[in-house]
Amino acid sequence: MCREPGNCDAVFHSGSQARSSRSGARDAPAVAVFQERRNGTSLPVLNRLRAGAAGFGRSVAVCLKSSSTVVPVVFYSVVFHLLVVLASYVIFLSIGVRVSFWDCLLFVPIISAVQMLPVSISGFGVREGASVYLFGSAGVSTSAAVASSLLFWSIVALVSLPGGIVFALRKGDKAFL
Repeated sequence: MCREPGNCDAVFHSGSQARSSRSGARDAPAVAVFQERRNGTSLPVLNRLRAGAAGFGRSVAVCLKSSSTVVPVVFYSVVFHLLVVLASYVIFLSIGVRVSFWDCLLFVPIISAVQMLPVSISGFGVREGASVYLFGSAGVSTSAAVASSLLFWSIVALVSLPGGIVFALRKGDKAFL
């Protein structure tokens, strides 16, 4: 274990044994507990996360106090997700796969949530795997589930492309083109 709090970058824990990253343990386990660099202060990343979470919490609390804000947001959110489910259902029908709308209503929101996990780029692989697993349980073949998932992504990308171009070409943003 690192005995000098000001000089330790990370401490790696392996079972009951702890080793410092400065002690030459370069191939230590992937789980790292980062120590504080200064006594009594936390890491800057944690401070930003705490501040962001607190700000988000305050914003949500303000919005929830006003039913004139909450009701339309919930309504449009439900409509949007129903349209996503409908689009997925129509994609299945367009490739000749008979799947129940109710299966889409159940599986598509789960797939949408799973694809947001930060384990792949744009949800590739995760989305297809979830589609194969979930729609496979409803009798859809692996190839049809993957094809529908990729078609859905393609449609979203094509629909989003004009907005992305407009965003990239805005005059006020010097970070872009």
